[in-house]
Amino acid sequence: MINTFNNANYMFQNCNKLTSTTLSQCTFTNAVTGMNSMFDGCYELSDDISLQISDVCENVNNLFRNCNKVINISGTTFGGGITAANNWLPPNLATANNITLKNDFVKFTNADKLTNATDFKVTSNVTTLKSLFSGCSKLKNINFTDDSDFNNTTSTEEMFMNCSSLNVVRFTISDKCTTSSRMFYNCPLSNMNGSYIGGA
Repeated sequence: MINTFNNANYMFQNCNKLTSTTLSQCTFTNAVTGMNSMFDGCYELSDDISLQISDVCENVNNLFRNCNKVINISGTTFGGGITAANNWLPPNLATANNITLKNDFVKFTNADKLTNATDFKVTSNVTTLKSLFSGCSKLKNINFTDDSDFNNTTSTEEMFMNCSSLNVVRFTISDKCTTSSRMFYNCPLSNMNGSYIGGA
């Protein structure tokens, strides 16, 4: 499905009987600049939702707020134009595999039911990973794709802080990174083989 409109703000807000959509694998074209509160209040929505959010979209505030039954957003791309992403998380998110992150503003902070984040891709647009998974207390393992690009990353501060179930993580951060303070604070890591964190 490819959209033909330019604004998805509040599109399904408070559709509290909506249980399913046909938006899985939907591509939001370069016309769509906002998805603020798009599904906010869709209490019964229970789809696995995969969105391809273009680089022109700027606002995903409250995207899945109050979507208590949305637990899987695998395959979603968060475009490089996003500059507003407050309260976007579904409160019971458990699975976020094959995510592509192209901006500094989408975070998974305090997603305390998230257990799986495999094949996570970070692009060169990303300059800070600060608090990306901070507070994800049930996250056990995470791997980044081989084509992830951390060359412009300058901060990994508190990236995994209080990920109190995290065992394994592997990635390479360039020498441009200047701070990694509290990156693994309160993490019971057992394996970081193959990882490299640059100039921090």
